[in-house]
Amino acid sequence: MASCKHFTVSEEDFLELVSQVYDAGLDASRWNTTLQSIANFFHAEQGNLRIIDEDTQNINYSYAYNRDPYWVQLYKDYFHQVDPWLEMARNSDIWIGCTNHILSDREYRHFEIYNDYIVPTNGHFGMGVLNNVSSELFAYLVLHKGYSRGEFSIESLNIFKKLVPHVNKSILIAQRMQQLELQGNTLKQALNQMNTAVLLVNEKRQLLFSNTAAETLLTQRKDISISDQGIRLSDSRYNQQLSELIINATTGKPNSLMAEAGGMHYQAAGSDIGGLSILVTPLNPEYSDFNLKGNRAALVILSDASNRTQPAQDMLMAIYRFTKAEARVVSLLCEGLTLNEICEQLRLTANTAKTHLKSAFQKTGTRRQAELINLINTGPAGIVVR
Repeated sequence: MASCKHFTVSEEDFLELVSQVYDAGLDASRWNTTLQSIANFFHAEQGNLRIIDEDTQNINYSYAYNRDPYWVQLYKDYFHQVDPWLEMARNSDIWIGCTNHILSDREYRHFEIYNDYIVPTNGHFGMGVLNNVSSELFAYLVLHKGYSRGEFSIESLNIFKKLVPHVNKSILIAQRMQQLELQGNTLKQALNQMNTAVLLVNEKRQLLFSNTAAETLLTQRKDISISDQGIRLSDSRYNQQLSELIINATTGKPNSLMAEAGGMHYQAAGSDIGGLSILVTPLNPEYSDFNLKGNRAALVILSDASNRTQPAQDMLMAIYRFTKAEARVVSLLCEGLTLNEICEQLRLTANTAKTHLKSAFQKTGTRRQAELINLINTGPAGIVVR
């Protein structure tokens, strides 16, 4: 058996490896390549990184270099449950070591994982670390090489220990970025469920995000557009006013350090298209779940009074316990139809329609049509898309 007694590296090579570790924290898809660099650095043949859930003990993420996917999956499905190093590490906050420093070959060969996993994957000698990187996760980084390649030396282990804190910080960075991405995606999904058109723009009025309702509105209306120059209104006077509102909401008014919200009502001259009520409000990038990439941003909220939508009847039935007939009447009422028009469309008598309406009043605690419509349109059934 060969033995690796001496292991020296330059500071420049070590710092380059550390840089790759942090790059993997910013982009998890780089971990497999980074594991290859770590393995090559320590003259190992294989590398594995497993991120394990503290509560369930399940492997959330698994990355590997030069390890057959079959064995990667088999370890995840079974062998991590009988891995003696995991059991040892669970009794301490951090464990760093080499198999040959702890066990003799004779002892090692008695483990189930050795005969059924280590031997088939040709990873006789291992050097690794397992420790808590947060209250939710612990990481298991291990390098392997075959019996003929010789054991890991004390020198290599000491340098490996210097790399470990950087790996931990990289994993924490990745965890935080995943949380931010999840929050951002959740927020976008929530905005896409709204009937109200919402745009996210920077100080140059350039579009950073638009929800589904905004995309629909921009398709339907020709007096408002989005281009490389940003959001624009066809009427130059109103367009200048909108520009000032966005500047005020992103950078603040002249001689003011504070960004301010503002609004306007826009009606294109000589157009029979309904007016737009526009609210522009600041969005602080430090507390935003959007990835603003340093942009100063504002939310532009557009309300088209002429574009009334029917509240979803199934939502009305779920929220207010309306019958199907009552939900049909109330839905059309919120869309702007009169009671006579509803009777004609649904082929109801006036008395039947009034009976449904009276029941809706009782179930919502309202007394007048205007009060009922306002309740529905400002509630979940009115602001969530069908």
